[in-house]
Amino acid sequence: LDEFYIFPNPANNVLNVVSGSDLSNTSTLSVIDISGQLISETTLTNKQTALDVSQLAAGIYFAKLERL
Repeated sequence: LDEFYIFPNPANNVLNVVSGSDLSNTSTLSVIDISGQLISETTLTNKQTALDVSQLAAGIYFAKLERL
């Protein structure tokens, strides 16, 4: 998988996902909480995607990037 960046960490309102190559409709980003529950899943639409995380409770979350 190509190199990608997720920032800022910690995030309050928006989480940015940036890739060195176009991931259009080929990758899915999942946000998972500390207990392993899937919180959200987003198909990445281009080299940079902004996710609204303002509704998430404060805590620790994991990001999982998968090729489709």
